[in-house]
Amino acid sequence: MKKNIVFRALYTMLLLSSCMKSEYDLQQVDKSKLVLDPTIGAPLLYSPAMTVEQMLMRYLGGNKVGVYPDKLVYIRYENIHMDINASDAITLPSPVNISPNQVIAYNDAGWSFSGSKSTITKTVAYTFNFVNGEQVDSIVFNSLLYNITNLTSNYPVSGTGNTLTIEFPTLTKGGVPFSTQIEITSGAFNTTRTVPLTDYTLGLTSNQFNVKYTLSLNGSLPTSGSLTIAHNFGSLSSTLDYRSIHGYIGSRILFSTTQTIPISLFDNAENMTFEDPKVTMSISNSFGMPMSIGITNLSVLSSGGLTIPVNITGNGGQDSILILNYPASVTDAPAVTSRTFDKNNSDIKNAMNAQPKRFTYRITAKANPAGKPSGPIRHFVKRDSKAEINLDVIFPLWGSCLKYGVRDTFEFDYGGLEGNAKGIEFRVWVKNGLPAGGKLTLILLDANKNEVDRIASDMTILSPAPYDNNGIATGITPHDFTLQYYHLEKLPQIKWAAIDIGFHSPYVNGTDASGGVKTVKILSDNTMEIKVGVKVKFAYKIGGEGN
Repeated sequence: MKKNIVFRALYTMLLLSSCMKSEYDLQQVDKSKLVLDPTIGAPLLYSPAMTVEQMLMRYLGGNKVGVYPDKLVYIRYENIHMDINASDAITLPSPVNISPNQVIAYNDAGWSFSGSKSTITKTVAYTFNFVNGEQVDSIVFNSLLYNITNLTSNYPVSGTGNTLTIEFPTLTKGGVPFSTQIEITSGAFNTTRTVPLTDYTLGLTSNQFNVKYTLSLNGSLPTSGSLTIAHNFGSLSSTLDYRSIHGYIGSRILFSTTQTIPISLFDNAENMTFEDPKVTMSISNSFGMPMSIGITNLSVLSSGGLTIPVNITGNGGQDSILILNYPASVTDAPAVTSRTFDKNNSDIKNAMNAQPKRFTYRITAKANPAGKPSGPIRHFVKRDSKAEINLDVIFPLWGSCLKYGVRDTFEFDYGGLEGNAKGIEFRVWVKNGLPAGGKLTLILLDANKNEVDRIASDMTILSPAPYDNNGIATGITPHDFTLQYYHLEKLPQIKWAAIDIGFHSPYVNGTDASGGVKTVKILSDNTMEIKVGVKVKFAYKIGGEGN
């Protein structure tokens, strides 16, 4: 069994030999006999020089990392964007009754007789009932049901040719008004009817539309009888299926919700502060009318469990309300409105420097916040109109930190050498291009990445890169560490290893944190390079059972 282990190790080392450091190279194998040198080495981790931007994208994901034009890196905590959809926020309840019911009686004024026909025509104005103070000029429907829910007639008629024609002069498709005709076949007539309509436009004047009724009966003028009709506009759901609404949509709350953004940035940090944290809000709006977005009840939950309010102070507090840009026509692209809340218009800096665990706020959207405008109104809303709200919490990496932990994990499985190995030496090379120092620790982990052991030394101190008076790195500081490990009985448990670095801003007094830490800037082209090699000392004789 031992031979198999050694041969596998040898084969693996030979494959790796091309990328090993020369000081960790394998001895050549003599052709006449197989002799394994009691010291072998191999690279464990080679992390090429990565920029801060690359490192953060690797560990946090690209959507959480950004770079300003001056190369300053920022970390973004973004909320899943919120949509205000017109189909939810602006609805037309169904049915819309055409009321009151219309009655046409034998003794109504307007009857005429001509050519064996008695006829009466009545044009009646009806109000399309809205509930939020709308004053609508037209509604374009995707689909609509015209429902006659009850039509009764007791005119003494029989046979054919007795008809009621119902016409909607301003309910048009391609410029042609909608009309339908019902034939009255008896003196005790009763019927219902549903007519599906597609792509019709209903024109309104002061929210009213006309219906034209024409009743034509055979014979001379009637001396008795009446006809009553109840009808409405409806749909198969509880709301009408409109494509667009044109006119004044009313002043109403469209959307209101409380949202929370978890912030994990401070989980591995101690006394981390930022010079200019921000909250940015961007709204893409395809509603064709004035709208406002208000952000209120802002607060953070500190690491100590305190709720700290965030006050918007800019423009007398009015900066907390955004009046949105909007498209002028149904064919225009959505209009975008943005605002940033920072230390210049809020006290967000103090709140964010309390090491928050989450950020909470309330969003309220209102249509026509200033009420009905004077003069002609050419607003519109489409069924698929929406306002897409994105709110991000931004941390530019300009500030200071007493400690911030990062970790890089790699495979380390040398359990098969247990019993033969006499010692393990780790070699760690670091090229630090960050304006931050730190302490390096090597942690050994089991298969589930739980800690088994750790190796640290007072010598594994990372010095910061050279930096200027603005806290910007101007060079690279190299390091070369050697760490010895002798707890070889733990090797069978160890399957992984991790480099753990506790970074900190440069100390003011240069030696420890007693004098505080300096403020620095982390730029996108700052780099960090880490290499780890291992040297295993062991004794094994081919063909023998002992060491």
